[in-house]
Amino acid sequence: MKQLLLFPILLFASCTNANLELELNRTKRNLAVAEQTIQMLSDELDADTIPQLVHMVFLSLQPNTDRPAFIDQLKTLTAIDEVRDFQVGPYQDLGDPRALQQYDIVMQMQFADTLAYQAYQEHPVHLQLKEMIKPSLAGPPATYDFFEE
Repeated sequence: MKQLLLFPILLFASCTNANLELELNRTKRNLAVAEQTIQMLSDELDADTIPQLVHMVFLSLQPNTDRPAFIDQLKTLTAIDEVRDFQVGPYQDLGDPRALQQYDIVMQMQFADTLAYQAYQEHPVHLQLKEMIKPSLAGPPATYDFFEE
């Protein structure tokens, strides 16, 4: 009977810390490979397959507004995590009579979804910018929003 009790104890004793360390290291390597695979698949996810919310803002400026400085102010919106693919620029007259010539500046950005857009709308950087640019505006901004097809 003593020999039967001694066998499990000897078996347990043979599981040394070295064996446990080996198993732990193997598990860590497997976890690292799994994390790399997940990251690779995430990176390969084509953003074009996920509809993005595109937000466009058209701005008319007071005649005395320093346009480059104004554009620099608008670029502060890129500090907001939810803002993707931010673009801004002044109107370019290409001779098309259909062009929206009444707007001096247009900016465009994308959001993952409407929740990200709402977070942007309430973000302190956005709210502060809206107050800062008010004196430079000749009228209220016009917006156009759509989901990419």
